[in-house]
Amino acid sequence: MADRTSAFAQELIAQITAQTEAINKAGEKAVQERFEVVTKKRTLKVTVDGRGDLVDIHFLGKAYRTLPATELATQLVDAIRSAREQATAAGMAKLSAAMPNEFRMPDLTGALDMDEFVTDAMKWLGETERHG
Repeated sequence: MADRTSAFAQELIAQITAQTEAINKAGEKAVQERFEVVTKKRTLKVTVDGRGDLVDIHFLGKAYRTLPATELATQLVDAIRSAREQATAAGMAKLSAAMPNEFRMPDLTGALDMDEFVTDAMKWLGETERHG
């Protein structure tokens, strides 16, 4: 019984190590990506990296010079938010692809249901035990 438990534990550790490596590689690739958003009025373009960090603001033309400050600020904030949402969605898609098929990544853009997350993780571990 102890040998079987030890073999299962070793197999589980190997699977977790392999998944960790795949997730790390996906994360590294995601950080290198760039996401650009141009405002509806084509006043400016913002660029964020795969983490959602702002890396560039580019003003298009000269229209921004005549905009009221509050309107320009609103456009800037909205564009940054949109670019960050794109980065988050792309990052989650890459991480989900790196996860085992039976294991669903939680939607981190909304409220996380920990009960559902733990239930899914336990199901995945149960499947691993039965098939391992």
